[in-house]
Parts: sequence; C-alpha cells; structure tokens
Amino acid sequence: MPDGSWVHTLRDDQSIVQLLPVTALRFHPARPSSKGDLLLAAYAGGQVKFWHISTQSCTRSLTEDRQTLAATFSPSGRHFLTAGSSDNIFVYDTETMTCVNICQPSPSLSVMDGHRSRVFGLTFHPLSDEGFLSGGWDDTVQFWDIRQKHSLRRISGPHVCGDALAIDPGTQQILIGSWRKEENLQFSLCADLGFSNWTENPYCAR
Repeated sequence: MPDGSWVHTLRDDQSIVQLLPVTALRFHPARPSSKGDLLLAAYAGGQVKFWHISTQSCTRSLTEDRQTLAATFSPSGRHFLTAGSSDNIFVYDTETMTCVNICQPSPSLSVMDGHRSRVFGLTFHPLSDEGFLSGGWDDTVQFWDIRQKHSLRRISGPHVCGDALAIDPGTQQILIGSWRKEENLQFSLCADLGFSNWTENPYCAR
C-alpha cells in the first residue's frame, strides 16, 4: 500500500487459458494470520477459487454451471455464497466447499420470494452468520436466511447491476446502489423493514 507496487499475480492454468473476467473478490474474514491471507475469487466462466496470497497458489476450486457474478463470506467465514446468471443463490460450507443450501424462488410466478433474474449483489448482515441480502436485475432486494429455501421479505425498486449492497453494523442502515438516472443511491433502516424478524440474531433488536 505505501507505494502501490505490484506484489503478486494470482493465476493458474485454467484462468490463463479461459481469460474470463474476475467478477467478485473477498478476503476470508476470520482466517488466522499465521496461515496467511485467503482470497475468494469468482469468475464469469463459473469458476470459484480460493487463493493463498503469499504462495500465489489456488488451494481449492469448484465450477458452477452458470456465470458466477457475486460472492461473499459470512462474518465468521464458515460459509460463503455465490450468485450469478441464474436465480439461485448457493450456500457453501467454506471448509469442505460443499453446497449446503440453494436459496431460490418458489415455482409459482405469483409469489415473489426470491429472484427472477440475474443476481449481482450479495452481503451478509455484519452481526449475523445467517441473514443476508441480495439484489439483481429483477428490481428487488431480497432478505434471506441461509437455512431457508425462499426469501423472507423484499424491497422493490432497486435495479442492482453490481457489487452495490452494504449494511452499516452501527446504524443498521442498508445502502443500495441501482441503475437509474435519479435516486440511484438509497438508504433503508433494517429496523424499519422488520429486520428483527428476519433473523434470530439478538443484535438485530437494537
């Protein structure tokens, strides 16, 4: 950081051959410093890779049958999520990289309890290992619990086209960025949106 010098290049044979964009990056939030930084990277070809930065090596990887456009860790790092060109959000166990749940909409199109188009934004509540938000092209931000199949509630309106969701841990404010000419940055309060019913985390009643 002091001089902005180029330190590492993280790539392997697969990423060199495919030459597809990296669509999401997240550091593991709770990895012991003695083991070195671990980076989660998602690619437009559906690859999801864990990189050990100091050795510039890919330690684990998987490939999804879609474009993977978003990824994030839970606050503890025990789980990570991916989303992309389908309406499914995959919940993975970080240690084993196995899918433990698929968050998705109901089959009926009359029920809006999940996404109906590409998903570009994912973020966990910073005080919860279960509750997270997602946003995408269907003009909704969905509230989820990783243990449930369908979303619990939603905000209608924001057209999320990138990594544009965040929750302030102190104020409980949700920041949403959307693609439109006016009011393209919006704030909402978790408490005003029934956040205390969204997850069982005791911090949410503040």
